[in-house]
Amino acid sequence: MDPVTLITTALVAGGVAGISGAASSAVQDSYQALCDAVRRKLSGGQGEMEDQQARVDVLDAYLTNPVGHHDDLVRALATTHADRDAGLADAARAVLVLTHPGTRSDQRTYTVDARHAQGLVVGDRAQQTNHFSG
Repeated sequence: MDPVTLITTALVAGGVAGISGAASSAVQDSYQALCDAVRRKLSGGQGEMEDQQARVDVLDAYLTNPVGHHDDLVRALATTHADRDAGLADAARAVLVLTHPGTRSDQRTYTVDARHAQGLVVGDRAQQTNHFSG
């Protein structure tokens, strides 16, 4: 996942977790840290003060309505070279790890070639019973 997609995805994931009431204090803290880091990034950089404020306004609009303001936020992040900011990417990953445990970097992934499989189950603690006839 590219850094900008990582950031926008984490902003949505953290926001949804907060709205649903399922967010732990760790999720809330990580989400707030990400929002603060993105806000700092957008308020810095090149351009007039009005441009900087406009970029922050885009973030606020995105947090309220991600679908309607996605492209605007992507442009604002590109303008400030957020894709090169390792700290932002780390903050986004922290939110995703807490909101989507399957994204943890310690999870093992496998490639399974199932082209000739007759019965297949994939997943932790999965059970399957197959009865094949002639």
